[in-house]
Amino acid sequence: MFQHSLSNSPSVLGEQDDHFSRQGLSTRASNGNWLAIFASFCLILAVSGCGEAPPATVTGQVLVDGKPAEGVQMMFVEDIDYTAGDPKYGACVSQAGGNFSVTYSKGEAGLPAGNYKVLFFWYVDGAGNTLPPNKKPDEVPGGRQKLLEEYTKDKTTPEKVVVDRTGGKFTFQLKSKK
Repeated sequence: MFQHSLSNSPSVLGEQDDHFSRQGLSTRASNGNWLAIFASFCLILAVSGCGEAPPATVTGQVLVDGKPAEGVQMMFVEDIDYTAGDPKYGACVSQAGGNFSVTYSKGEAGLPAGNYKVLFFWYVDGAGNTLPPNKKPDEVPGGRQKLLEEYTKDKTTPEKVVVDRTGGKFTFQLKSKK
């Protein structure tokens, strides 16, 4: 049977103990100080948390009436009771081919994990040309929202997604006003 006695072994911290002792310091816990420090550290971590997990990549494609749509403004709003706090959200504008990549409200790419409602806005002028994101339909002659109104409100949008910690790739098939 193997037996080992630590009392006969040199201290693991032997040289460090000697160095710190000469400096007027100690690596040994006295009067439970290390236990108190460790407990305090754990309490601080538990109370403050370790912060929000980093956003995960959220990408995909927007199709309107079956065709890729460039210039659709999108907002992903966390599906929570707003009286409980501010929801997390992200936004983007679809690019060529209807492709999009969401940016979190804190400026980072992606979104934190959660359930989101997705709102869509596709503003066009009187000739049907997509307006730039900084223009609203009432600012141009004949401007209008090209998509069905249900997509523009958080209470009526049928589009909802679940973003897990690895992110997600989503395809949205929307209908325009006829």
